[in-house]
Amino acid sequence: MITIHRTTDNTYHPVPTVQPYNLPPTELDAVPWTIVESKAMYCDECGSGDLTVAYVRLASSTDSTPVWRMCEDCASYEGIEELDCNCVILERA
Repeated sequence: MITIHRTTDNTYHPVPTVQPYNLPPTELDAVPWTIVESKAMYCDECGSGDLTVAYVRLASSTDSTPVWRMCEDCASYEGIEELDCNCVILERA
């Protein structure tokens, strides 16, 4: 299962590679995915075009170059899910 976090201001980010409570990342979490709104993308899985929402695999956690895009139907079929963000934000003193 691949999870993408939706923040309270409706932006998206990949699941962090360092999990809360110092849990090790899973193999799937190591591959960064996000969701973008765009009408100029096509699905690399099924070929449909003009996506309004694309599930995008990024090159790495430090490189936001898209390397794979999927429509909502293909992402759902592949088990990619969108969850409310539960990241722990540490405040600096």
